[in-house]
Amino acid sequence: MSREQNIALVESYLACFATKDPSNVPFADGIVFEGPTWPTITGRQAVLSFLKLIVPGIRRAEIRRHIVDGDHIATIFDMVTDQGVQHVCDCIDISNGEIARVQAFLYPRPGQ
Repeated sequence: MSREQNIALVESYLACFATKDPSNVPFADGIVFEGPTWPTITGRQAVLSFLKLIVPGIRRAEIRRHIVDGDHIATIFDMVTDQGVQHVCDCIDISNGEIARVQAFLYPRPGQ
């Protein structure tokens, strides 16, 4: 896939935080979803269930930068939540036009 197509896939995932609907995100059936504050989640339905639990408390993702290396995208964004802003870097792998892996990293900013 092209760079632009891969970015569009990632942005469709991040858009689900504002729309509150992750069902249209092109996750692979065997997706692996990892983060610093939850156990590893495997499988499309399990990831969708998890996202449906957390999206109500997230207002939106404000994208700062995409770093693209073929089918590997690191996206740095601010996740605006009901409790404030979380600074996030998601490393996302694309396979066959679907999101196959998301590894999320939270990072603090000085003074926050």
